[in-house]
Amino acid sequence: MYRTWIIGICSLKFLTKASHLLAFVTEQKKRVVNISFYLFASMIQLFVGLATSPLISKTLSHRDFAIVGYFNSFLTLLTPLIGLMLGSYYARTYFRVQNKEREVLRNTIVSLLLSYGAVSTLVSCLLFLVFLRLSEPGFPFFPYTVLSFGTVVFGQIYNFYLLNLRLTKRAKQYFLVSLYHHLFYGFMMILLCVVYRYGAAGSLGATLITSILFSVVFLKSLLTKFQIERKTLKPIFQFCWPLIVAGVLQYFFSGVDRALLATLRDDTNLGLYSVAFRITSYIGVFYAAISMTIEPDIYQSLAQRKYRKLALLMGLLIGVKLAIVLVFNWLAPFVVNILTAGRYNDAVQYARILSFKNVSSSIYSSMSLIIIGLGYSKVTLVNRVIGTIGVFAMYKVLISNYGFIGAAWGQVASFLILSLFSFMFLAYKALGKKDRARVS
Repeated sequence: MYRTWIIGICSLKFLTKASHLLAFVTEQKKRVVNISFYLFASMIQLFVGLATSPLISKTLSHRDFAIVGYFNSFLTLLTPLIGLMLGSYYARTYFRVQNKEREVLRNTIVSLLLSYGAVSTLVSCLLFLVFLRLSEPGFPFFPYTVLSFGTVVFGQIYNFYLLNLRLTKRAKQYFLVSLYHHLFYGFMMILLCVVYRYGAAGSLGATLITSILFSVVFLKSLLTKFQIERKTLKPIFQFCWPLIVAGVLQYFFSGVDRALLATLRDDTNLGLYSVAFRITSYIGVFYAAISMTIEPDIYQSLAQRKYRKLALLMGLLIGVKLAIVLVFNWLAPFVVNILTAGRYNDAVQYARILSFKNVSSSIYSSMSLIIIGLGYSKVTLVNRVIGTIGVFAMYKVLISNYGFIGAAWGQVASFLILSLFSFMFLAYKALGKKDRARVS
């Protein structure tokens, strides 16, 4: 009888462990499937861009590319000012509140994007009109400003919908929505730029039409009613204002170069520079797709203070990106020739330099991630504030003396400057920790 009990107890323990193991395997399998969906969703943008690039390059002129690059460069500045980084607050708060509170918060954020976003976009257009009159880049205000700036609000609503899908762990739907979005965008680019040959207006218009369509389609699922909950406004802006400032400052590292270059009134080289910028951005998309699979381990290493493993992972990410950039530099003439249908081969000189920006930016991103993970989030903001002054002065000197080549190297150097400041801070903290350990 006792033997039967013992066998029964052992069997029960075995079944319990087996069920736990099965649950663990199932959970890990689901996690891998979800990561795969997010990975493929990121890769779609790359594939659509590579597929449509030769066709678009056949019809867009140097001036068209110069116009698109110039006006889109200001989106880095406008997106945090108009979008207010509200998605970051939503992601931070999502798992801390109940479903009803989430709905109210979601309604408040979307209502702010629609109301404040519309007013701020109009104000931005009027201020930009004054800026164009003063800077005289040689580009008309209408229709390019409206087509470019108009995408911010609608793009933010669409991105907010994607964020909500990720937070609710609907990876398959995230993949499908991304697939339809990029395919439709590619279709509109071919229709407006290749078939109807609207040039820069067609390129900017394709982005605007795609943003409007997809934001309107998903607006109903995000907004149950138009409401702005006043009691949530204070915590929202208390959390978001440092992010807004940091986002605005980002413009001086990756967007101000084209504003300064436009004053040179050289549409041919500005067009080549914009083509090179667009091509090298594909490296960033490819890298982002790879890094998504490693990011969870980075956060885990930070939380568990496994700094050796963290350094290994960071080194792996930067090494992968450097390898991609080196291969691109070797194949640059061939790649640029294919992607531009042989029309903009002169962009190779800029593309080779700008590709190294992907390496310097990844070094800075890695260090920022460590600093934030250690609890010094305000340091990254101070870092950018101090760095902005030096970087803007650097761009002025480089562009004045070396023109477009100087601007390309400025893109690379700007993130190296930020990385240097970050490294100095981490070294200071590490040395201080060692000194305290010796004293104790």
